[in-house]
Parts: sequence; structure tokens; C-alpha cells
Amino acid sequence: MAVEAQHLHLFETTSTRECVGNQSMYNAQMGFFDDSPVFAADGYAMVDASTSCVTASNNGGVSTRKRPRDSTDVTRHMVEYVDNRLVAQHVERSRAEMMEGRIRFAGHVVALVNDRVSKRLKAKDEEIEQLKKLNWALEEKIKTMLTENQVWQYLAQTNEATANALRANLEHVLQLQQVGLGEQKLAADAAADDAESCCGDNLEDLVGTSGATADPKKKQQQLCRSCSAHEPSVLLLPCRHLCLCTACARATDVCPICNYVKTGSVNVNLC
Repeated sequence: MAVEAQHLHLFETTSTRECVGNQSMYNAQMGFFDDSPVFAADGYAMVDASTSCVTASNNGGVSTRKRPRDSTDVTRHMVEYVDNRLVAQHVERSRAEMMEGRIRFAGHVVALVNDRVSKRLKAKDEEIEQLKKLNWALEEKIKTMLTENQVWQYLAQTNEATANALRANLEHVLQLQQVGLGEQKLAADAAADDAESCCGDNLEDLVGTSGATADPKKKQQQLCRSCSAHEPSVLLLPCRHLCLCTACARATDVCPICNYVKTGSVNVNLC
């Protein structure tokens, strides 16, 4: 910011004629009167009128040269004093104006600096608010990601446990299947023998009761032990009892004769 320099005129130009012309005015203001003697053309002071002729004759006819009073020096000193006072007042006034100008300029500079500082502080505050909002958004995102991570960890653990359970069940089923194949083979052989024996018994019963009415109790024993409506056609394992029909064997897990848990079954065709 440019500051316009002010040129102060500390001293006013005054001509010598004005100073000499104002001599009587200064003498009148300060209470001095012009009592200087009258000078002759040769520069010597003339005899005062109050001096008598006797006094002059007593001097032996020698004309006395009286030293003139230096009123010019007094006037010059007074002029210098007044000039110095005027200069001092002008200097004080100029100094006060300069101080006032400096104070005004300093106030303007301080106001400008305060304005710029306030603008920068406002910009920094806005930047801080934006950073706070961004930080809050990042914190919320981190919380969401942590929650999702925990959910995925729980799902992974659950899936791993399910996979382990399925693997164990599969191994158990495979083992049972291997054991069951051997048992089914043995059961099939035993069922064939039982079927032959059952068929022979039924044949003997049929032959023994030819031409006569069959015993109702025996007839009931030859029917399905669950529904008593169909002939038994399913051999239960491992007890090997032929006591259920095909429909009842699907819904029964325990042998109705020995109450042994069914592990398998074999369909037997008695035709």
C-alpha cells in the first residue's frame, strides 16, 4: 500500500527588508525604545544636547567619542528568539500532525491485517469443519466394515461347522453303507432260507387243512403285524422277521415282534 508523502514547509521565506522594517514593531512589543545616539556621517557620535559647553571646555577642547549603544544586536537577538519560538511551534505542530498520521496509518494497517487474519481464520475453520465431517464419515464407514467383518466371520465359522458336520455324517454314512452291504448280503441269504422255510410251513398248513376251514388265529399271524390287511413281504434287519407289508415297512422303524430297531429291510417275493 503506497503512502503519499507530505512535504512540510518548516520555515517560511522572509526577506531582510521585512525583518528590518519590523524592528520598530518588535521594540514596541518588548518595551524597548530607541534611545540610540545620533551618528554623524563619519561614524562618531555627536555631542548630546544635554551636555553643557562647560563640560566640553573642561575636556581641553578634545571632542569625546562616546561608544554607541548596540541596539542592533538586541533587535537581532529578539528577532532570532521570536523566529525560534515560531519554528519550535511549527515543529511541534508538524510533529503532532506526523504522529497523528502515523497513528492513523498504523490503525489502517492493523485493520487491514485483522481483516486478512480473520479471513484466513475463517477459511481454516471451514477446512477444520470439512475435515471433521470427513473424519466422522470415515469412522462410520470403519464401524460398518467392522460389523460386516464380524458377520462374515460368524458366517464362515457357521459354514465351517456345517461342513465339518456334513463331512462327519458322510463318513459315518459311508461306513454304515459298507457295513450294511455286508449285512444285507448275509441277510439276503438268510431271508432266502427263511422264505423257503416259511413257504414250506405255509404249504404244510395249507395241505393239512385241505378241505377244512383254516384256523383264524393262524391266519392272523400270517398277515402284516401292523395293518393286518396284507401279507408280509418285507424282511426286517437285523432281526430277520418277515412281519410287515411294503406300505407298513416304510413307516415303521421298530420290529413289531421283538421291538428291535430296524437298520434295513429286504423285499421278499413269495410267488
